[in-house]
Amino acid sequence: MAKAASIAGAAASSTTFLILTPFALYRNHEVWRFKDTSSKEYEQYIHTHIQWIRKRLGFFDQITLAGLGLSTLKSFELHIFVDGYSNEPWLLSWIKTKILESTQRHRISTSVHVVDLYPMPEPYYSYPTTLALAIKNIVLNKREKRERIAMIRLDSDDTIMPYYLSLVDEYIFIHESNPLNAKVLEQPLNIDIPYGLQCQLNASKAWLTLWPENNFTSLVVPTNQIREELIPFFYAHDELPSNIHRHVLATNVPMWIQGIHSSNLCNEIFAWSIPLNGSRNIMELLVNS
Repeated sequence: MAKAASIAGAAASSTTFLILTPFALYRNHEVWRFKDTSSKEYEQYIHTHIQWIRKRLGFFDQITLAGLGLSTLKSFELHIFVDGYSNEPWLLSWIKTKILESTQRHRISTSVHVVDLYPMPEPYYSYPTTLALAIKNIVLNKREKRERIAMIRLDSDDTIMPYYLSLVDEYIFIHESNPLNAKVLEQPLNIDIPYGLQCQLNASKAWLTLWPENNFTSLVVPTNQIREELIPFFYAHDELPSNIHRHVLATNVPMWIQGIHSSNLCNEIFAWSIPLNGSRNIMELLVNS
């Protein structure tokens, strides 16, 4: 029953699926060092920043949205978080327009949220509290919809496989349907799927990998238990609070793709990853893996 419902596009379980995607949030911290926004140095910074944003928009369209657009479960909500660019409001407008053009092309319903990044957190590549608070407000507004909320954090240069959401939905549905297993869902749980792919984007190469405690997890929380410490980005993905139970969901096929490229802060091919033969583009990996 769960599979049939997922193929039709709707969740079989009593779960609202929220995909939470920060879009290039950490980079704009540099803008605050400019006191004179009419200087040549600032003008050059904005030019370089736009080129960087164009590159990130390409990753977002060709990787993140490509995967989400193929999802067999269609009833998810995509929430994208962008910097407010208070010095350059036209830049915010341009970024939002480009994001919405891409999501419409992939036929994905999307909400874009503006997050104030000043002052930036330390270290600067961590996510600001303002992001977690924005997500908290979204989640609190969803409490009346269904029995539980599944929150999936997804970077704007990574993606999940077409059956990822359906698999999580089926896992929840099976536990809902069996009184002996239903207690599992009475507490917050983190569904961890370790098997995935790392893809080197500039070389079209891919590696199979196992990554326990990765950032492609689904945090499932009963709506009557939503509170601040159970919101993604209030904690690091590999620092799960002790009151959240971890469930490892083993699969025989990869369920996510991590994009590896020169703009990554700390991504690298793991030493234990197994290379796939030949050239592999993202769409091929999404359809054939």
